[in-house]
Amino acid sequence: MNEAGVATIVFSSGVYKVWGNRSPSTDNKWHFISVRRTVDTIYDAIEKSMEWAMDRPFSKQLFSDIQNNIQTYINTLIAGGALLGGSCWIDSSANTLESYTNGQLIVDFDLLPPNPVERLTFRASLNQNYVEELFK
Repeated sequence: MNEAGVATIVFSSGVYKVWGNRSPSTDNKWHFISVRRTVDTIYDAIEKSMEWAMDRPFSKQLFSDIQNNIQTYINTLIAGGALLGGSCWIDSSANTLESYTNGQLIVDFDLLPPNPVERLTFRASLNQNYVEELFK
């Protein structure tokens, strides 16, 4: 890492590598590069996977299909360890008659990728009680 504690690029063993975990963000939710990369990749994948829904007529089935597809993807990422949790929903307070009339649908989702282990501390002690095991 550099002097500011932000990851930097290093050249090692003939290749460039990212050295460190932290981004320059001051927001604790985004200070790990792996979290930002994971979220960006998921956002891109969801947008790409929902292209089929564009220009389809509004229907309850369409809403359900969109929500279920996104939730299934999130569940797959959770099962694979890429996310700690996440859910998808269609909020009726955000999707008004006016937004429907204008062909707009808002789909909400939340998620949480795991942070990397940045510091691993081991605590050891000598336990003299084990000597007693010699005399049993």
